[in-house]
Amino acid sequence: MKLDGFVAGHDVQTNTVQNNMSSFISEFRMSRIFSFISSVHIAVSKKKISNALIISRKACTRIFL
Repeated sequence: MKLDGFVAGHDVQTNTVQNNMSSFISEFRMSRIFSFISSVHIAVSKKKISNALIISRKACTRIFL
């Protein structure tokens, strides 16, 4: 009986860890997307549109990997 309780508690613990990791990863992705948008905005405001396109390509490949 104690072993079953330990296994159940362990399962709950791993689930919370997985949830925390997934929320952390989504927050990390959002911060990356925001930084990518701001970098593109800065590049466009400096009239470096070709650089902005290069930056956006690099950032997109980084975000979705």
